Amino acid sequence: MKLERIIELTNATLSSNLDLNIDSIEITGVKNLDSASENDISFYFPTSKRAAAQNLELAYQTKANVLFLSKKIDDLKKIQLIVNNPMASIIQLAEIMRFKPSFGSGIHKSAVISSSAQISESARIGPNCVIGDNCKVEDNCILHSNVVLYPNVALGKDCEIHAGAIIRENVILGNDCLIQGGAVIGGEGFGYIPDKEEGHRRIPHLGKVYLANRVDIGSNASVDRGTLGDTKIGEATKLDSLV
Repeated sequence: MKLERIIELTNATLSSNLDLNIDSIEITGVKNLDSASENDISFYFPTSKRAAAQNLELAYQTKANVLFLSKKIDDLKKIQLIVNNPMASIIQLAEIMRFKPSFGSGIHKSAVISSSAQISESARIGPNCVIGDNCKVEDNCILHSNVVLYPNVALGKDCEIHAGAIIRENVILGNDCLIQGGAVIGGEGFGYIPDKEEGHRRIPHLGKVYLANRVDIGSNASVDRGTLGDTKIGEATKLDSLV
């Protein structure tokens, strides 16, 4: 991305003590100070007094020629982009520049989809996905390869389900939910009752699972349904991997 475009997007103020042609500079990546190359952009933003000195030293040593800062450093031989919050600006840029895996648009020919499922025209369904009866997949959802939706699953708008995730029956997701690879939503809880003949008899789990808007579930995490009551994950909740 052209540096002038980055300045425009982040509303940054340019400050430079280098003799460079700004118009010709292109940025190819977003990196930390200690791992950045000459064509990357990085940032200096002391999050604590303890980190300030170390991070400032890295700002002088980094190979990156362009840095986001909250205020100008006079003797720093870098192209300095002054913004209110350097971390927020670097995240904004990372969202734009990050690599996004893609399998094309529409529904892959290897997907198996029930005739009773409702799939938005703007949804993208990847290779070998399975979508059960009466499922609903709303606008701009992305299902990567090998995702399985059991019957009666409803996905809100802008959800992204990564490879190998399983969404069990009667699970309802709000808008903009992110499910990482291998997660299982709506599995039965560890419920048994002592039984003289069987040892432990399985208890059927009849509850549903509801994920509100903007819930993120990490890789290989699981959210079980209740025995009789429902499991509800509130708005903007983030669960890490293996939870």
